[in-house]
Amino acid sequence: MTARPSSSPAPEPNHVLARIAARCVTELDVDAAAIAVTTGTRTWTPAHATNAEAERLQQYSFTTGEGPSFDVLRLDAPLIEPDLRAAAVGERWPVWSTAAQECRFLSVAAFPIRAGAVTAGILTLYSSATGSFDARRYALALRLTDLAFLGLLDVMAGLQDGAGESDDEAGAIAGLLSADVHRAAGMIMVQADVPIDQALARLRARAFSSGRPLAEVAADVVSRRLHFAKDEGTA
Repeated sequence: MTARPSSSPAPEPNHVLARIAARCVTELDVDAAAIAVTTGTRTWTPAHATNAEAERLQQYSFTTGEGPSFDVLRLDAPLIEPDLRAAAVGERWPVWSTAAQECRFLSVAAFPIRAGAVTAGILTLYSSATGSFDARRYALALRLTDLAFLGLLDVMAGLQDGAGESDDEAGAIAGLLSADVHRAAGMIMVQADVPIDQALARLRARAFSSGRPLAEVAADVVSRRLHFAKDEGTA
């Protein structure tokens, strides 16, 4: 891979999304990573970037309405562009691709951060070199999006406190991605009349505050032993 471009330093990782994004840069050998949070079925907002250039591109995409984040949500699938100088890329993202090249990024990969039918955000990876992902890096990127999903739930619930490492958080992935969690989130969405991201945040917060495994709390919701009222705040 070519040398990394010089860039404005980003703040030291001090919360879960920063740690996950920094891990993506190191383990996937890319130049920058950014994480966005979905705010609707086809809408999102920037949440964290590892350097100033990636943050600028996220904000630029958010403002202009074009770029990989929008296409990932529209297609509901990962998107990899091995050469941002390609004519087809310029036709699809005429403004954003120019801005990306001005930041000296020549390829991009974006992945939905999701579990089942729930998409909580987008992970975008930027590189100063052209080229696609091989099978190993692609599989690793998917595993890192699982960590990002857990991190986004913590952020939505307002629970991250800077404690613990992402390796420790990986142990909770299996419970987080269980079918009961998805069913419970859907039931909470109806009971409390809130969007799915808030429903997931309430479920995660209830498990955290009660000291019980997430899967157990989700099972209580599914079996109707636990109910979330419309006027109930986050636990």
